[in-house]
Amino acid sequence: AITLPLCAGISLLAAPVVAVLFGPNFSAAAGPVALIAPTVAVFVLLSPAVSLAIAFGRTREMFHIRLATLVAYLPMLGIGLHFGGLTGALWAGISSSVLQWLLCLRLVSSILDLPMREQLKVAARSAFATAVMVAAMLPARALVEDHGAAVSFAMILQNGALAAFGGIVYVLVHVGSWQANGRPPGIERLMIDLLTRRRSPATAN
Repeated sequence: AITLPLCAGISLLAAPVVAVLFGPNFSAAAGPVALIAPTVAVFVLLSPAVSLAIAFGRTREMFHIRLATLVAYLPMLGIGLHFGGLTGALWAGISSSVLQWLLCLRLVSSILDLPMREQLKVAARSAFATAVMVAAMLPARALVEDHGAAVSFAMILQNGALAAFGGIVYVLVHVGSWQANGRPPGIERLMIDLLTRRRSPATAN
């Protein structure tokens, strides 16, 4: 719910993010960053499977998943480098990460007797809200002045406003989807509970 929109936003705003963090001399890194950022979200989705495998003594199966992913990644890497250079290699990494995630979904399903569709349903609201956020930011990004690799106050302000716009869209869609689905347990309920607990002492005082 947090990492997915954050990574998507970094991917969309890779050029200004690289310019601000590393300077104009690293402008060529914007393309790779745009591809690498979404992969981070996939690795976050892998962490529960790793924890479950350790807790339930299924580390051998996790090793097999990592090995299968590596075996699949190496030829994809070779093909990607041959036809696409660095970009092809990055796509090979993304593909292998998605493959590993799908295999981990299957492992979690076997450990908890939880169908894969139920696991996917947990992340459905975040994925939907992120997709709407990206769809809203793409046309809005065309309105932002192209500053190239130059870092200026106007560039930071405009792209900051675009990022804030995307964040607002994401939150509104996420909460709206949560309401439409009958307020199931999730990050929305967690945030409401946290805010409620923080307000209670202040109200009492």
